[in-house]
Amino acid sequence: FVRQSVSIRCMNNHCECNELKDELKCTNNNKESIDLILNELKTNEIKSLDLSFNKLDNINIEIKSIIKLNLSNNRLLIIKENQFSKLNKLEILDLSYNELFYIELNAFYGLNNVLQVLYLQNNHLTELYQNNLDNLQQLKYINFDSNKINKIRNNVFTSMTNLQNISFQFNRLESIEADAFKGLLSLKDLSFHRN
Repeated sequence: FVRQSVSIRCMNNHCECNELKDELKCTNNNKESIDLILNELKTNEIKSLDLSFNKLDNINIEIKSIIKLNLSNNRLLIIKENQFSKLNKLEILDLSYNELFYIELNAFYGLNNVLQVLYLQNNHLTELYQNNLDNLQQLKYINFDSNKINKIRNNVFTSMTNLQNISFQFNRLESIEADAFKGLLSLKDLSFHRN
């Protein structure tokens, strides 16, 4: 029964599924269609959900089985507190090519032991604060390319002992505080190209 509801959505031109019905691609829809799809999918075992290119300005996703979530190329402005707290299996999150200018404190709460890859490139972020990315202990890769970041404050990455790659290419960096990268024991690649 669970798989049937996914396949019904796949057949009515809103979305495309893989054969196992655990990957769902719902691109180029309107917000109303996405809301209907998400409400219908709450109890499904979707592992990969692609909601890119939908003009979404707000999100409320409660599908607990998601491992990979693509929200790129939408109109998201703010990542709110506890925005992803119900997605406790989420390993890969793509928020690139939005209009993000602010990440609230504890925005990634609940993802601290699971999230490994975070794409934030091509947004409008200007500064990074200590609690914006707090406790993402399993994070290995984060991309801030092509934002407007001009300052990185102390202890932004303190709890990220597994972080291996950070990219800040094509930003406007003017200031990096002395302890901005303190505690990054696994760091292999830190890129500041074109600042």
